Amino acid sequence: MSSQLGFGFEQRIREGAVLTLSDFMDGIPESQVPRVFEHHDFKGRSAELGAGTYTVLTDQQVGDNIISSVRVPAGWKVSLFTDPGLQGRSLVLTGDLARLDGEFDDKVSSIKVERN
Repeated sequence: MSSQLGFGFEQRIREGAVLTLSDFMDGIPESQVPRVFEHHDFKGRSAELGAGTYTVLTDQQVGDNIISSVRVPAGWKVSLFTDPGLQGRSLVLTGDLARLDGEFDDKVSSIKVERN
């Protein structure tokens, strides 16, 4: 049975996935949008982040000072910052990172997501 919503949205909803408005507007499958994770190795709570600036992380984006791994599909760039407002130390990712190091593990407070 094929999904009437496309991109497997109905299956993702049945599995308990959280869908964002950008899923529907951009028509980009979840696997092609950057995603941040609460734990190492892409485990725990997660949130997909469409293109934009997240100056203060909320629980809808996993939360402040809780990110431990990041998936970055081809064609995307994710900049992590240790302080709100895109301030503090920064780390630019253009690919997946299963384990943030000590400087950034559980210390990310803002993020900028861009398409390359």
